[in-house]
Amino acid sequence: MKEAIEATKKCPSCDEKISVKAKRCPHCRHDLRGFFARHPILTILGVLFITPFVIAGMVGSSLSDQNSGTNAPEPERQTVFNGAVSFDGTQFLIGNQDKYDCLNSRMEVNGGFLKGGYTLEGYLLEAGHNYTVGAAQFTDGDGNRFNPFIKKPQTFTISCMGNNELTAVIRVWEFK
Repeated sequence: MKEAIEATKKCPSCDEKISVKAKRCPHCRHDLRGFFARHPILTILGVLFITPFVIAGMVGSSLSDQNSGTNAPEPERQTVFNGAVSFDGTQFLIGNQDKYDCLNSRMEVNGGFLKGGYTLEGYLLEAGHNYTVGAAQFTDGDGNRFNPFIKKPQTFTISCMGNNELTAVIRVWEFK
């Protein structure tokens, strides 16, 4: 009778010959299973944690592919809002001298990179129109109104946040 020859390999820990089917080395007791087999709970938790992100990525990618499939050309985006702002002591005089409407405008007095100023949001500034806006209409994050008798305007910013040709365009004016 022929005896079956068992395939062997070396244990990575002690270099002894062991069976290729061994899950532990009989000599040094080193675990020979892969990471996922040695840590089934971590594997399950990892799969449960990562799966929603993978699905969200696939759905988001699918939606963006569908939206980008339209043949409508993307409008040119302007980088500078063509407008004018002046201050008469109590009111801001704002003119949209651009050929585009500024949708969902965000106007800010004395704002800055690290500090919030007084804002007025959500207004349409139509192309070619002039507006008069009282200084007290601008409020800070706490709801306090801008008072030009206590604090003079130093900067005025207009951001066009609507979905049109002026998307995310920002223009800053400085008063002296």
